[in-house]
Amino acid sequence: MKRKGENIYRRKDGRWEGRYIKERKSDGKIRYGYVYSRNFQEVKKKLFLYKMQYKENYLVQEKRNSRSMTLQDWSIHWLAKQEKRVKPNTSISYESKLKNHLLPSIGQYELEELTGTKLQELVNQLSRSLSISSLRAVFRVLRTCLNDAVKEDLLPTNPLDQVTYPSEGRSEVKAFSVEEQERILEAITEEKYLPILTAMYTGLRIGEIAGLTWNDIDWKEKVLYVRNNAQRVRTKKKTQHSELVIMSPKTTLSQRVIPLSESLVEKLWALHEVSNSSFVFSNKQGPLDPRTIRNRFKKVKEIAQVSDLPFHALRHTFATRCIENGVTVTTVSALLGHKSIKMTLDIYTSSFISEKREAISKIG
Repeated sequence: MKRKGENIYRRKDGRWEGRYIKERKSDGKIRYGYVYSRNFQEVKKKLFLYKMQYKENYLVQEKRNSRSMTLQDWSIHWLAKQEKRVKPNTSISYESKLKNHLLPSIGQYELEELTGTKLQELVNQLSRSLSISSLRAVFRVLRTCLNDAVKEDLLPTNPLDQVTYPSEGRSEVKAFSVEEQERILEAITEEKYLPILTAMYTGLRIGEIAGLTWNDIDWKEKVLYVRNNAQRVRTKKKTQHSELVIMSPKTTLSQRVIPLSESLVEKLWALHEVSNSSFVFSNKQGPLDPRTIRNRFKKVKEIAQVSDLPFHALRHTFATRCIENGVTVTTVSALLGHKSIKMTLDIYTSSFISEKREAISKIG
């Protein structure tokens, strides 16, 4: 007996057998791999993991033009294509959201069986365990996946068009106060803490700081160019689970020019004079790992006795100080590399409160 759309069969000995494509040979022949268990759900779980591992073999799939394809099979085919289109961490994020939140509940449905009602039930179910922002991020992946199914005529329309989401409350941006910022600056007494100072004075993301090279700094104009992003990505190597790679920023707006203060230029130049690496912040292997930068930031926070905020709070602190000192929202948006001014306003609305008070006092 075969379970519908699962590639899982009941054997004569009572066990369940799952089959996945392990290899596609140059002559077109397929070599299959198999998983077994007396428990159907156990086979289903193992089979999905193996299909994910060998998903590139599902790019050429005889069933892909049929609406009887399950969401699981389509998503494996779709993920294999995304690996060639998007950055590694984006592909990993897609896979994680599908594997952990979507496919366990609706992966067994054929594409034509997916309805707005079924998907609304899943939204309601996941909203009890995920934050609204996480929930929307999960379903953005599903929307993109199903939009591609529509483009390939596997679906007439995207059933997610019929779904509504819970309203999202505005989350407060966490930034260090002026007093805390001063204590952090006092705690940065060693060269190894310079990435923290750079984040506080430029608003760069941690990956952008780790990816900085000396060629990205124009000493004459006293500016730096954000051209790279260092990220840890998963690897299939048996000796390591992930590796640090240098890639271009996710969007063109993230590639930007940041003016440098005199004091930061002096400190960076002193580091440049003794550096043997092409990277601004480095170790013997190459660029400094973002994990190392986070660990050093943790030590600085302990010394400074400040709030236990994440490294990204330095970026928020930079933006908040800019706003408090009268920098226009357009300029702040450009410095941060945001995709729109609206995004900057949405994030830093509370930081504009002093400007609002000043405006009201002038009217009064």
